[in-house]
Amino acid sequence: MNATEKQIDFILSLASKVQGSRVRFLSEVDAVWLSQRDRRGHMAKERASEIIDDLKSQLKNR
Repeated sequence: MNATEKQIDFILSLASKVQGSRVRFLSEVDAVWLSQRDRRGHMAKERASEIIDDLKSQLKNR
């Protein structure tokens, strides 16, 4: 099952905080490695959760 819109929005929000600039699209996320499929928004819910956890960890360790 694909990631929810809420998960994608949260990834973009967290990535903006980590990168220090506004991130509007998954293709602009540099804070974590994303496959081409991920960047097009076709990631599984589990993958989105992994990315969210990674970004939250990066924010915590700043």
